Amino acid sequence: MGDQTLETALFIGGGNMARAILSGVRDRWPTLTVAVVEPDTSKHEGLPNPRTTIAEGMDRLRELEPEPGAGAIVLAVKPQVFPDVARELAPILKSEECERLAVSIMAGLTSEAIAGRLFGSFADPEQSDRDGGEFGGGS
Repeated sequence: MGDQTLETALFIGGGNMARAILSGVRDRWPTLTVAVVEPDTSKHEGLPNPRTTIAEGMDRLRELEPEPGAGAIVLAVKPQVFPDVARELAPILKSEECERLAVSIMAGLTSEAIAGRLFGSFADPEQSDRDGGEFGGGS
């Protein structure tokens, strides 16, 4: 992303914490264009550019961003849901020919664990359990 100003973001998760952050973001950066992935369509009301799947959300982000990789991803899901999100998101991110900023608001997960799940050894869904249960309250 370099020194450019963030113009677009995709929130993955549209729950209470995401909505609170979105409210503050819209007040502070009213020109930021946002899309939100929320699988529960009954929660779409009030969300900007709602989508039901990560693939749809990433497609929308690419449509909105001024250049490839300029849009950020905000991981706004519960930590126990993240392995499922990563299973869908990791192949999409790996197929992109650009780097992309990802921000997490998930409590209890390290940056290394998140990056590992999206880009490294934790792309194997069983890996986190074998390596100490980083997700879902392992030992």
